[in-house]
Amino acid sequence: MSIYEERVKAAHYLQDLGAKNVVIKGAHNDDSHTTVDDFVLLEDGDSFWLKKPFVKTDRLNGTGDSFSAIIAAELAKGNNVKIAVTKAKDAVYAAIANPLTVGHKFGPINHWDAQKELH
Repeated sequence: MSIYEERVKAAHYLQDLGAKNVVIKGAHNDDSHTTVDDFVLLEDGDSFWLKKPFVKTDRLNGTGDSFSAIIAAELAKGNNVKIAVTKAKDAVYAAIANPLTVGHKFGPINHWDAQKELH
């Protein structure tokens, strides 16, 4: 079974356990990858992949927290889950792809660049 098939299977499993909407995040830890692919399974059965280019960087602190916070904020603004998850993916990608060189080796993502995706 491929990693993609495993993600789809895992999403359906989580939905069977009671989760309405599921996002299975793709890994960002293998330099051989060319993309980071997230699988999204919505309550209505719609599913899709969110794909962004892999960025080799050690500036990844805060990616998961930012991703989930953006989803929550977009839902609070009245956007549907598909839009919220897509905006979160775009914003976090921008924050990773435009690194901010602060801190030590494993620094934070660049939230200033992420903001450009959220208007």
